[in-house]
Amino acid sequence: MKKLFLLIDYFLKKTYFRYLLVALAAYFVDFVGFIIILYLFETSPVIANIVVKVFASLTGYFLHKKFTYKLSNMHMTGSFLWFGSAFIYTPLSTILLSILLLYIQNPIIAKFISDILMYFLSYIYNTKIIFKE
Repeated sequence: MKKLFLLIDYFLKKTYFRYLLVALAAYFVDFVGFIIILYLFETSPVIANIVVKVFASLTGYFLHKKFTYKLSNMHMTGSFLWFGSAFIYTPLSTILLSILLLYIQNPIIAKFISDILMYFLSYIYNTKIIFKE
């Protein structure tokens, strides 16, 4: 059991692992919210994607700030870059989703694929620009 705790401690010290955990939490908000908005409100996948990106962005920002990068305060520049990137990320994600919907009839599968591709771009951007260590 002690080895398990040592292994968990080891991984929690790795920024990428913490980033992945927070990304999964934010993605849960994103994906479940997408399904709820898509089917409960019977809206288009594009509108559902735009709406949930706002909530997922807020979730990701606060969790990354406190848990991933362990920042007690953040300069206004970092916050501006984060939310500025959301204004770029959301349209890019939505455009990619729209393109995938031309080939994939199931909006949930199309969203999942577009989000996987966008995840790698956001990790590079967030680590190199916003939350520089």
